[in-house]
Amino acid sequence: MLSKTIISQLNLIRYLNTGHIHSALDESTPTKADFLDIADELWKAVNSSIVTLEFDGWDANFYFSPHKFSHDSIDIYDKCTLLGYGMISESPQIGGIDPTHIFSLDDETIFLLASGVVLHYSLEGEESILRKVDGISIERHVLLKYFQSLTSNH
Repeated sequence: MLSKTIISQLNLIRYLNTGHIHSALDESTPTKADFLDIADELWKAVNSSIVTLEFDGWDANFYFSPHKFSHDSIDIYDKCTLLGYGMISESPQIGGIDPTHIFSLDDETIFLLASGVVLHYSLEGEESILRKVDGISIERHVLLKYFQSLTSNH
């Protein structure tokens, strides 16, 4: 079962390849009940909920619909301690990760990986900094069409 201690050991590069936090940690698919005692935040909507676990410089978010695991994501802040972050903090290519598609939206660059994981880099001053990683949530070809539709409107 996932715990904050186990999740704190997450390797970001492995997550990019597996698409789910629990898979990157060789753990079983989580349930919402797994997090009720350890959640730092719990957001509820009509048919879904989000559990957030906070770490030094990053958060792990787990999405449930309504109680079944849907997907996860990572929010990244300054001084991120997530293992592997430094390798791709400014570009996935630096860490040897080759995105299949790159999209530019205003002050954000989005990288779609072969695994279906999405990296969001924000332009901060003269640099692009990784700020969000979305694990696999929907089929990759659907994501591709979605991002293509966004960029065709710019």
